[in-house]
Amino acid sequence: GLPVSGDYVVTVDAGDYQGQSVEDVSLSLGDATQLNFTLMGDSERTLDTIVVTSSSLDTIGVAEGPSATFGADILQSAPSVNRNIVDVLRIDPRVYVDESRGDINPVQCAGKNPRFNSLTLDGVRMNDGFGLNDNGYPTERQPFPYDAIEQVAVELAPFDVQYGGFTACNINAVTMSGSNEFHGSAFYDYTSDDIQGDSLEGGGITLPDFDEQRFGVEFTGQLIEDTLFFAGAFDRDVYGYEPGGLPASYGNEDEKLLVKLDWNINNNHRAAFTYNYNDGFNTVESDGDLDEYEFANHLYERGTELNQYVGSLYSDWTDNFSSEIRVGYVEVDPRVSTIGGTDFGEIRVETDDVDVYLGGDDSRQSNDLKYDTLNIALKGFYQTGDHNLAFGYEREKTDVFNLFVQHSETEIRFDGIDDFRDGFASAIYYNNAPSNIPEEAAADWGYAIDTMYLQDDWQITDRLNIIFGLRYDMWSTDDKPPVNPAFLADYGFGNDATLDGESLLQPRFAFTYDYSNDLTVRGGIGRYSGGNPNVWLSNSYSANNVLQFGQRGRSFGYTDGSRSLFDADVEYVACEDGVPQGPGYCIPRELFDAVAGGVGDNFEINYLDPDFEIPSEWKFSLGATWFPVIEAPFLQKAFGGEYAINADLLYSLGENSPMVKRGDLEQVGTNADGYPIYDSVREAAFVLTNAKDEANEAFTASFTI
Repeated sequence: GLPVSGDYVVTVDAGDYQGQSVEDVSLSLGDATQLNFTLMGDSERTLDTIVVTSSSLDTIGVAEGPSATFGADILQSAPSVNRNIVDVLRIDPRVYVDESRGDINPVQCAGKNPRFNSLTLDGVRMNDGFGLNDNGYPTERQPFPYDAIEQVAVELAPFDVQYGGFTACNINAVTMSGSNEFHGSAFYDYTSDDIQGDSLEGGGITLPDFDEQRFGVEFTGQLIEDTLFFAGAFDRDVYGYEPGGLPASYGNEDEKLLVKLDWNINNNHRAAFTYNYNDGFNTVESDGDLDEYEFANHLYERGTELNQYVGSLYSDWTDNFSSEIRVGYVEVDPRVSTIGGTDFGEIRVETDDVDVYLGGDDSRQSNDLKYDTLNIALKGFYQTGDHNLAFGYEREKTDVFNLFVQHSETEIRFDGIDDFRDGFASAIYYNNAPSNIPEEAAADWGYAIDTMYLQDDWQITDRLNIIFGLRYDMWSTDDKPPVNPAFLADYGFGNDATLDGESLLQPRFAFTYDYSNDLTVRGGIGRYSGGNPNVWLSNSYSANNVLQFGQRGRSFGYTDGSRSLFDADVEYVACEDGVPQGPGYCIPRELFDAVAGGVGDNFEINYLDPDFEIPSEWKFSLGATWFPVIEAPFLQKAFGGEYAINADLLYSLGENSPMVKRGDLEQVGTNADGYPIYDSVREAAFVLTNAKDEANEAFTASFTI
């Protein structure tokens, strides 16, 4: 367990032989570094030790399987306008970065959705644990400073049982560590509409007013020489944007801080601690289509605060046995705050050309999300002869609080300016918990995954190495969704199924064969699971028509043109202190009382199939690396230098892939063209289930020089 950022000296001494040392050895992300030594006997001995100094050896590697690793030199030299690791990951041809959505930049590995990726920082997962962010991060932007990263790797099929929690790819980042020498850097950049072009091919371009400043520092060094080291990095991004028209100018900000300590306790034990902080937000539109217009108070701030703590202890107990203990905790607090506050509902006025929005967005009136994940890992490594054994136990526990109650302050729609002025609504929506406390309708739940694994890395011959192992994941939870009586009566079972007791065995096998000094062939097969958004499960805990109910104004004669919201007989309740008693600020009595009584027009119930099985994906890989020897003089002159040619094939086959479908529909007939006709025959519901009849497949071929 040594930091990858250190440059090390490896010395070999043996009795009756001349010693040998190699300096400036750089370690690799996710791989063992191998060095070969040839020692001279006493008869040839002229010096006590031979020291070989080299520039950092090219020992970059990862777990066996198709992958790419990028070291500090590439991270520093590659163009990264966004200061985001995706700017480097895109160098690999199997990685596609979608640039069509501004600065979201989601990473698609071998064509799969970024939500099925896994992002780890110093070995601890920090994915988008809920599954609402399109960028795959738990935050609005990259959740750690770019300059804090020493190496990053993308692994599409690592055939090592220590890897889990994804079916697309694992993006593995390792933070820098300090050394006895002090190093530091700083950066600043600025841009605005004043220094951008205002014409294209002779035509003028209208640019919105904006300016952006980014600055940061990084610094590493030692607190106690040879014993205690530190590393730190800080980034800040301030972006101001003028949406135009009536909305005012709002800033978007992002702040990152990472601090790391490395402690060489003694020759056999080393500890490390990393703290990572990120807080950033964007000011975004809720209804911003070309036929929609929002006043400033209808915009909302979308942001996230993240705090992550990782502690590790690496120990060498004997020459053959070592261990790693790691504890990680990440707390994610997303926020969605309407600019104008939540004391007034959403008003929508529909005109001939545009829909105009006033007040707070209907989906942000009662919307809050928090989740945290605790990860504990106990790993052991034992070497005996030609076998390197790895075994371990991990536990990952996630707790989720998700509040999503639309229309808790009402949404009122008007068909035109005149109806808006006179108070004649075309639709009124009100949802809440019966207690009128929206927090009581939140999904408050959690689960844990316990993992055990065992693996043998066997060097059969000097040319052939194989890896085979088993990984076993088990799910558990004590939280169940409340049972809806109407659902139970219609379906014959409750809507309270969970993943408790589910498990999955994931075998892995890989080989590497050195056909010659210039050609290596590799391949493997393995089963993987993970990356499934928790929002799929969370819906079962909130969308059950037990915790919250909805009512419509049409049920009480408010939308047929016979009643105005300003009529004297309309009674308003649930008004906040100090606000006028009227529409937007308060709730019409009839809607309020119906919801308080547990009666309403509700959403479709969401439930988990009682026979649901854990989704997984099989990956099959075959590849080769060739170092061609260019001997012809004219070819050396034209193509001088050393080349590495890599070719990889990757085939993926899904098993029990997840899907959501209507659970209340059944075929009730066939139309004249022979197509089935479906109708709802039970309580309306969506079910999270498995796609049994068809499996998703993907094939990727890559070739690099």
